[in-house]
Amino acid sequence: MSETRKNDLEIRGAWFGVIGSGLATVVGLIMGIFNLSLLTSFPGTVSEYSAYFVDEVGAYWVADALIVVLPIIYWITFIIGIIGLIVSLFRTNIGIRFSGLILTGTAIGAIACLSSCLASLSSQQSQIVSLLSSDPQELATYGISVPQLLFWPAIALCCLWLVGSIFMFLAAPMNEAKFRTRRMKTLARADTAERTGKPLEAIKLYSLAGDISMKLKEEDKASEYFAKSREIREVAIQAVLEAEEKRKREELSARRSKLEEKRREILMQADKSEESEDWARAAVVYKEAASLSVDLGEKKLAAQFTAKSKELQKRAKKTSRREEVSEEPPPEE
Repeated sequence: MSETRKNDLEIRGAWFGVIGSGLATVVGLIMGIFNLSLLTSFPGTVSEYSAYFVDEVGAYWVADALIVVLPIIYWITFIIGIIGLIVSLFRTNIGIRFSGLILTGTAIGAIACLSSCLASLSSQQSQIVSLLSSDPQELATYGISVPQLLFWPAIALCCLWLVGSIFMFLAAPMNEAKFRTRRMKTLARADTAERTGKPLEAIKLYSLAGDISMKLKEEDKASEYFAKSREIREVAIQAVLEAEEKRKREELSARRSKLEEKRREILMQADKSEESEDWARAAVVYKEAASLSVDLGEKKLAAQFTAKSKELQKRAKKTSRREEVSEEPPPEE
């Protein structure tokens, strides 16, 4: 990820954190100071309207948690909001990665606190409505309302706050120590692969070390490792070419030995045919020897065998004509 993109994510995450934690701080402060009543027409404290329902209506449901726990949660929400606000504003001093971690925890904590307050107040509202449902005039007089205008927007912006913490994680600089350790191990493996005759693995590992160096913004070392990877690749390619050339030479040498052996056998047959004055057979055999000499790349010797074959063919024809003349019967007188 580019530095420009990281800076953009960091700024967005900080703004999301400021907005979400700011509203959570305001809501926690308002609810903590005023401890707003569920009854819009009854401006007293929670304990006052709880006592009212116990004394006047005989409500059995008044929970101590509504009186004791909810104010504590309000102030916890306020403190969490202050922490998130401070971290969002002073993220560079605290550290981007650590700021993202704190913002994640505080955002989740704020959402949990606000959601629990809203759920508790909504439950109490339902019970109050149930108690006053038999007296419409009383219900109309006191009017029931959960402060949703405060809680729902605060919860929504706390979710935005949580998204901001994720952006902060993405914008965090990489752990240089971790990457340096990884590069050191990669180079050790690359050196081992090079020494043990594993060029493909060494090429890949040196290239990986170059990529890590680029992430660390150490371009000189990256160039060095990339050059080493190219050098090993060139040496490996040269070794493959030499091995292929050697194989071809060996194949040609083996083939040449076979051709020379075959030619020697053919020439021995040609000598025997000449000794027995089988000129036609000797001509054919020399022609085969000439063909083998061409395959062996010995053109001069091939020309000599060809000339020998032609000479023997002529001799064979002369011999054949003499034999035909000698076999003709004498003319009658």
